[in-house]
Parts: sequence; structure tokens; C-alpha cells
Amino acid sequence: MKMALHPYVKKIRSIFAANREQKRAQGAKAYMRDQFEFFGITTPDRRKLQADFFKSEPLPPIDDADRIVRELWAMRE
Repeated sequence: MKMALHPYVKKIRSIFAANREQKRAQGAKAYMRDQFEFFGITTPDRRKLQADFFKSEPLPPIDDADRIVRELWAMRE
């Protein structure tokens, strides 16, 4: 049975998904020989999204860090 995503991961992923730029994502995927998926978000835009997220969301408990990192690392994008 697949475990549900940590709420912190769900939130940041939904923000990135809502800001996906499909054409840019397809270009990045083609550049990487179709080995990886991308959201197609430019670095300045991603940094802004992350900064806004970190300002609005309290840090999760340190005990959740390992799970959060592993879940983010396992994502397709």
C-alpha cells in the first residue's frame, strides 16, 4: 500500500504544479533526452515560489526531515 505524501511535500508540489510551464517543461525533457520530467519553472520563478512558501509555512518537525527529503527525491519532476 502506497503511503500518503507528507503535507509539506503535498503543498510545495501543488504550488509547482500550478505554476507549470508545459512548453518549457517539454523542452527541458527533450534536452535531457527524455530521461526526466520537469515542471518547466525558471530558476528565478522557482526561487520566488519557494521563498513565498517558506515564509508562509512553518518548518515541519525535524523528525519529518528524512521522510520529506526522500519523498521529494522520489518525485518524477
